[in-house]
Amino acid sequence: MSLRHKGIMGVLLVLALGAVLVLGTRPPTMTSRMDEPSFVQAMQMSGFEPVAAVRQFSFPGDHGPHPEQRVEWWYYTGNVFSASGQRFGFQITLFRIGLDATPSTEGDSAWRAKEIYIGHAALTDVEGKRYFHEERFERAALGLAGARTEPNRVWLREWELASTDGAEFSARIDGSAFALDFSMRAQKPPVLQGEAGLSRKGPGHGEASYYYSIPRLSVAGTVTVDGVAHAVSGSAWLDREWTSAVLARGLEGWDWFSLQFLTGEELMLYRLRDERGDASPWSGGSWVDRDGSTVILAATDIVLRPVRGAAAQTYGAYPLSWEISVAPLALSLQSRAALTNQEFVGFVRYWEGAVDVSGSRRGAPIRGVGYMELTGY
Repeated sequence: MSLRHKGIMGVLLVLALGAVLVLGTRPPTMTSRMDEPSFVQAMQMSGFEPVAAVRQFSFPGDHGPHPEQRVEWWYYTGNVFSASGQRFGFQITLFRIGLDATPSTEGDSAWRAKEIYIGHAALTDVEGKRYFHEERFERAALGLAGARTEPNRVWLREWELASTDGAEFSARIDGSAFALDFSMRAQKPPVLQGEAGLSRKGPGHGEASYYYSIPRLSVAGTVTVDGVAHAVSGSAWLDREWTSAVLARGLEGWDWFSLQFLTGEELMLYRLRDERGDASPWSGGSWVDRDGSTVILAATDIVLRPVRGAAAQTYGAYPLSWEISVAPLALSLQSRAALTNQEFVGFVRYWEGAVDVSGSRRGAPIRGVGYMELTGY
């Protein structure tokens, strides 16, 4: 979800990084409690507006930055295929972290940075059973990184995400081990997650994000790996979130899925886990029908259960085979990782990668591909 969110649900990831970059302290790990004094101190920096009420969304403007909130991310995941059928999964996430909410003045130095940008990019070569990932950091000064609304553009040095009109999107990632150059077109309108785009993560004031998704974008372009450029096509998912707060106290991690079915529907689910491993009541998701109509799902609608025993896929402590049921949709699914080693090992560690999904809806078979993010294991 991306909270990358990410998911792709990257709030804790981004804020953990922000605590270090702002205060110079040792980062909390994704499996540690997130209430250490230095972390709380970083989260209490004043000047940024809490996310506490439903707002009016406007597109394409909301594809651009929201500096009134402290943390924001642009998060693409997808599966693309070459003409020969070679499959690649990809993740592209750019994070904006606000450091200072006070207005700029005429005398400010060009070296002064009020924001930091972080980039995560990953490529899964499914047939080759290889996984590549890269992480970058840059301050928003001297043109090194930034975001703007008109035209919509987010960049971190040579990494760039852009949109001309809110329907056409592009992504260019030039890494040391791989490169991605994609043109994408939205196949469905944005989906406002949660309560008209207000996605609550806890009971407290401001424990929420503004969250929307474009659940299906057509993708065409090239994947370059080992010096060979592969022409590819497929589909992607875009998640956008912005917030000024951490998740509710007592949450240890999350499990997030974005699934695209061959019949034209999409499903997003996330389970926020408490200290006992149980689902938080603030978990949820959404179903998008072929015509773009949406069903918002509550925690009580969803059962996410890791597969145990001989049939289970695992990578370290990460459970990679899942049973998914959504009672209001009469939906029963099984999800499996397309490759077990898709762990992003950077400043923090998490598993994020391509998955295959199959099952039934109202008794009819259904299958597709998607992405999964796991943290806190």
